[in-house]
Amino acid sequence: EWLSNSYRNTIRHLATEMGVAWIKVNKGVYALARSTRAEGADPAKVRKDLVAFIAKLCEEAGGRVWVSHANRALSTDQWAAAATLKLRKLNNLLDVCKAECEEAGIR
Repeated sequence: EWLSNSYRNTIRHLATEMGVAWIKVNKGVYALARSTRAEGADPAKVRKDLVAFIAKLCEEAGGRVWVSHANRALSTDQWAAAATLKLRKLNNLLDVCKAECEEAGIR
């Protein structure tokens, strides 16, 4: 069933608070996803894995990666795991994973 903009915006906003990711599947098709791998996992390990993946992307790209490229590179499971950290978008990665980013040299 088609949802209006206000309903979709509300669901997208509340998704991370519920610990799930709001993922675009196709044009106009979105889904709520929960990571089975991150369920019950230590948040520090989830943060470290996420930062390690982004650091690897930066390395492969020659030291700099655009946020949009990193968004596309993350798998559904990684996005769902990031949602358990209340991470809405990768622009907030430094706020959520400050110590891990400093350790990996990401700024």
